[in-house]
Amino acid sequence: AVRIGLMGKWSTPELSQCLEKGLFSERLKAVPNKTNLFTTDAVQQRIDDSKSLMLELNQRFSKVVDDSQATEVLERFVDRGMSTQQRNVAEGLMKGPDFQILIGAAGTGKSVSLEAVREGFEKQGYRVRGLAPTGKAAQGLQDSSGIASMTLHKFTYGLEKGTEHVGSDDVLVIDE
Repeated sequence: AVRIGLMGKWSTPELSQCLEKGLFSERLKAVPNKTNLFTTDAVQQRIDDSKSLMLELNQRFSKVVDDSQATEVLERFVDRGMSTQQRNVAEGLMKGPDFQILIGAAGTGKSVSLEAVREGFEKQGYRVRGLAPTGKAAQGLQDSSGIASMTLHKFTYGLEKGTEHVGSDDVLVIDE
């Protein structure tokens, strides 16, 4: 999608001029109920497909750490100072749907929760893998949670070349 008015660089008339000159390869259309936001049919289809997949995954609970494994891991982390909130987050991630989003400000304990989640899933036989947009972010995820991580680019390139795959035993943690 193209947002018009971002940093004051584009106006709707300027966008219209670009469209008239054929500077965009696909026809842009306004996003319903959004001011100065445009997209193409192809992008909108990808967004709709992604939403459908996320909703489907949110209804599935195929990757769940069993109660005894989760309790064992969480008790060990609580003994090391894990807060009740961090414990609740980690437990929810280990027992919740296949697609979840963890949001929290810096210093709230996301890394501690993710470390416990990693241990829980690994004890259950899963391979936990981290993906991040940059090498620095991937290294940060790995250092803070113990989750072996790589860049999204390296991972998608590996998928295309057949050197990476995602199986039923994989749990992916995707960092911002």
